[in-house]
Amino acid sequence: MKMSPLNLSFMEFELLDLNNNSKKPASNNLVTQILEERASKTPERIAAKMCYDFSEQIESLKLKKIASNTYDELKNCCFKVNPYVCKLDDELLKYSLLADGRNDIDELKLLKTHCFNYVIINKNTLDLLRCFNGRNSILGIYEKYKNSNLLFFILNGDMAKHSWKVTSEKEELTLKNTNDFLLLIRLMYISKLIDLNSVNYGDTELKLNQVELFREEKNTAPKREIFTNRDKPKQQDKSILLLGSTPGSATIGILYIASYLKRNGISVYCKYNNLDVDYKSLKADLKKLISEIKPEIVGVSIKWFPHISRGLEICKIIKEISCNIEVVVGGNTSTIYNKEFIENDYVDYVVCGDGEVPLLKICKGEDSIPNCIYKKNGKIIKNSITYVQNDKNSNDIYLSHLEDILISKDLLYSVPYYYIYTGKGCLMNCCYCGGCLEAQKNQFNRQKPFLRNISEVRKDLIEVKKYASTFLFIDSIEMDTLNYHRELWKGIDLSNHFCHFYFYKIPPEEFISILAETFKYIYINVDLCSFSERHRGYLHSLNLVKPMPTDKELIEFVGNCNNYKNMEISVSLISGLPYYTNDDMKQSEAFLKRLMSYPVFKGAEWGRLHAQPGAPIVNSCKEYGMYSQAVEFDDFLKYSKLNMSEEIYPDVYSFKFPYINFNEEVVNDEVNKHYREMYALIKNKCQQVDDTVVYQAITYEEINIEAHKIADILKENGVGEDDVVCIIDEQSISLVIAVLGVLKVRGAYLLVNPDYSETEIRDIAKASNSKLILIGTGVRKRNGLGKINTIVYKI
Repeated sequence: MKMSPLNLSFMEFELLDLNNNSKKPASNNLVTQILEERASKTPERIAAKMCYDFSEQIESLKLKKIASNTYDELKNCCFKVNPYVCKLDDELLKYSLLADGRNDIDELKLLKTHCFNYVIINKNTLDLLRCFNGRNSILGIYEKYKNSNLLFFILNGDMAKHSWKVTSEKEELTLKNTNDFLLLIRLMYISKLIDLNSVNYGDTELKLNQVELFREEKNTAPKREIFTNRDKPKQQDKSILLLGSTPGSATIGILYIASYLKRNGISVYCKYNNLDVDYKSLKADLKKLISEIKPEIVGVSIKWFPHISRGLEICKIIKEISCNIEVVVGGNTSTIYNKEFIENDYVDYVVCGDGEVPLLKICKGEDSIPNCIYKKNGKIIKNSITYVQNDKNSNDIYLSHLEDILISKDLLYSVPYYYIYTGKGCLMNCCYCGGCLEAQKNQFNRQKPFLRNISEVRKDLIEVKKYASTFLFIDSIEMDTLNYHRELWKGIDLSNHFCHFYFYKIPPEEFISILAETFKYIYINVDLCSFSERHRGYLHSLNLVKPMPTDKELIEFVGNCNNYKNMEISVSLISGLPYYTNDDMKQSEAFLKRLMSYPVFKGAEWGRLHAQPGAPIVNSCKEYGMYSQAVEFDDFLKYSKLNMSEEIYPDVYSFKFPYINFNEEVVNDEVNKHYREMYALIKNKCQQVDDTVVYQAITYEEINIEAHKIADILKENGVGEDDVVCIIDEQSISLVIAVLGVLKVRGAYLLVNPDYSETEIRDIAKASNSKLILIGTGVRKRNGLGKINTIVYKI
């Protein structure tokens, strides 16, 4: 452990420097005057502060490099339970693959931290966690549990923010020795269940005020909807299975469609989260699903173009299993390229635009199907997009009956977040976006965006909160963000949930306060496109991007968020946008450094400008001295096939994308180099955020109280005016208190280096005619100091 001296901003270090050979006095002021002066300079009246650096020990512990002295170096550390851990519904454990094969499910708890990892612990580990209140040391906790013979279990499942990938590690042991306890501490720390909080070199007795863990939310679930006669499946209605083409969680749209179909009497099932990322397991899973469910129709969502090939492969596998199954595809990409999809041998229907009503009519076997292109008697029939959802006709679109619909309860808990959509469409025409206003008009015949009624969105929240740990919300340019969400969340207890919130505009300051009060932890993302204010403004002046905030507005927003401990901010950018100059690069780097000065700012996410079907820039990039690697369907299919050709299907961090590049390769190189350098800045900042350094601080009033206790001990032992007291302690706050205690009885203190031998200490005490030796508890207790009176003191 590295231990820094007393912080100079609180005390003249030279007063306690045992190796100071200077004859010049450090200060002409008395110690009490120095402490009072320092305390007056801080609102909390902090008089002394000590820094302890455990980085080497913690790093070794994380790597399982537990040496013989590791416990001794860490035993005085005090860890505290991470306040941003939510407990998930106990029922999910029955379906959790992480708990597969265990016969003690009733004794387990499923948790999720704000770092996206899932943790399973047993009852004994839960009880142990309660001792980590930030004041109890490892030594004190171990002394309580070392002979208990209790079995402790912890399993950590790590998941990336936007990925389906999960890795796990577990410990299951009884505490036979200190190494066992360190292994348990290690995984608790890696799992983000506990954080290093302070040090305790004195009291080893456990504090009684244990941590209150995982407060339950108030139950806001309404009575379950009861089927009416209209809702009961009719014999002629066809059953349907809905699938996503994306590995991991599908787009939320298929859950809304499934809920709508269920309420309208259709036998519907949905696999929302699919972790079959290799071809063999994908095919085996589809075969099993169709064998068990026996659907007459299978709907496949092909929303995003990177998954065209995987989506079509799913259609092919289904037809190979049973050629009698009708295959329906839908989503943005299949809507844009409906001609190419309907010509595929394994596709029977293409639903264009909103899909609830068209799919209901398909299941009921009706002939007049809006928004649909389908095959009949060897011909292709194309119906216009006439079913377009808006604020008037979407009151019956909401989530319900998920327990009946979802067949993948074993994978439900691992969904990173559930997107609760508050509206559809967009007013803006950002050049890089495949979901902009122009694209919405062409794809969905949606002429303008709309907001959903709050009453329907509240039904979504209440229905899904049992399964969700995290909700995702996105605001829009036309939305009154503050009032809409205040009404939306009113009366629904979400205090045990996390929230992702993507802002297209800077929200009012009051809204940040509401977010902090409503959710346990909030991840804020600001859609910015560029760190350069000039660049953002210029792109907007050309109508290439939506209105963008100024640097001043952004800094004020980040500053407001910085006042809350339960939130973090990141920014979304796009590298390679047109008109990005060398001056913009300099501005961006300077602005990034300003943002990084705020602890709440956790970084930026960006990807290279790539082609999206329907995005305006795909066809206009030549105007900006650029070219697109994909323009037509076959181009996008080519990149999708590259993704599908991988032995393990890639996640969002490794997709193959068709990029939009500058004609001049030197410009591409400059842009790539610039963003690599900015990434290095952010990475370096993240590495500097070190939670292995703890501070021990004390106010002047607290020092006074403890110093009086020392003074009373000294008086009881006959120490009075001008008597010399040797003090043996590390440079610590307890040393400051001991010094002040001696001064309170008008004695004289003599600081003795704790590294001296007992013989040297005895000689110093004898030569100085010391009446008493004070030894701090952080120093090894010494015997053989002769007839000199010694007292071990603790603070």
